[in-house]
Amino acid sequence: MSDKTKKRVSDYNPTGFPECEEIDIKDILGKEVTIEDIVFTTGQYGEFSFIKIRKEGDKKSSAFACGGAVVIRKLRAVGEEQGFPLLGVFTKPGDYYDVA
Repeated sequence: MSDKTKKRVSDYNPTGFPECEEIDIKDILGKEVTIEDIVFTTGQYGEFSFIKIRKEGDKKSSAFACGGAVVIRKLRAVGEEQGFPLLGVFTKPGDYYDVA
């Protein structure tokens, strides 16, 4: 099998939540969502997370990857303190992503 035809783990489970549709964080910027779960991992460029969310009115959950240090720090702290699910709004107030 050549290198071009070899599959990667991410080809099968790109979001960390295989039951979810993969979305881009840009699809939910400025919209309130329910953050259902988060998985932290380390990749080639450092720590990042897979975040499982549900948009208002959706029957199924979605998920996306985010390497933003501010998002990771905040969601780790909240998750350790009270757990999920909880409501949040992802924003990009400058050259970084945030969640409130």
